[in-house]
Amino acid sequence: MKKTIFGLIVLLCMMSCSIQGNYYLREVTDEQFSSIQKIKLKLNQSGYICISDTTISHFTYNIINRNTHSSILMLEFVEGDNTLKLYDSVFWYKNRLFLEDVNHNNYYFVKIPPLTLKSPIIPQSKISPVCHGITRQGNGNENE
Repeated sequence: MKKTIFGLIVLLCMMSCSIQGNYYLREVTDEQFSSIQKIKLKLNQSGYICISDTTISHFTYNIINRNTHSSILMLEFVEGDNTLKLYDSVFWYKNRLFLEDVNHNNYYFVKIPPLTLKSPIIPQSKISPVCHGITRQGNGNENE
């Protein structure tokens, strides 16, 4: 019995520490662009973006600058699959994803579980100034 409980606790901790999982829209800076509802990051470093229950964009990702609480993900969309015109870099911070599109709309997602849709966008402890907005310096395809 103790081994089973210990195993469940270890699994829950591993789930909350990994980047992979389902992320749901928590907030967007312009409600007109609130079309993205879910982002799924899979174990094989691929993923997809959904509007409602329809998958609209597939991508692969590489994790760069990984540390304990944050990482930067570089997305590579399947050719012609970036219909939302998202930038290719995504900031991950404590089970949250921060994205931006070419219109400078920011999308904030939370991972469920361990978070809920009512979880704060930025954790209250040790707020990072990087999370207060994603600034771009030529990362995206402004010509599109």
